[in-house]
Amino acid sequence: MNPKKLLKMAKKWQKVAAAQGRRSSRNSDDFGVSNIANKGHFFVYTREGKRFMVPLGYLESTVFQEILKISEEEFGLPSHGPITLPFDAVFMEYVVSCLGRRLSEDAEREMFNSILVNYRSNCTLIPDQQHMLQPLVCSF
Repeated sequence: MNPKKLLKMAKKWQKVAAAQGRRSSRNSDDFGVSNIANKGHFFVYTREGKRFMVPLGYLESTVFQEILKISEEEFGLPSHGPITLPFDAVFMEYVVSCLGRRLSEDAEREMFNSILVNYRSNCTLIPDQQHMLQPLVCSF
């Protein structure tokens, strides 16, 4: 997925989120959490529904582009809903934390390889075995 397509997709979702916010009488849910991403950010959701506000700059990251490709393969492109990623919240916290450190290309490549291994092993494990996976460490 090229960066222009990713930016276009992110802008589309920002417009959708902004339109939804204008339709409601207030811009937050019952818990005071904003329904509209901060300027220069967009929301993605994990498999279990946890929301992450992600900077648009992450769309330039090879890792994040590959994560979006995996999401597209598993869920298709969303037309009227949020971008859902096929990972759990703990794993996405790890990814966001590592991307926030501005990794080198080599470190990003290694991180992506780790993502693929984790993703593929989670797809083939029965749920009771998933807790046995070793956590990845971001030390780049």
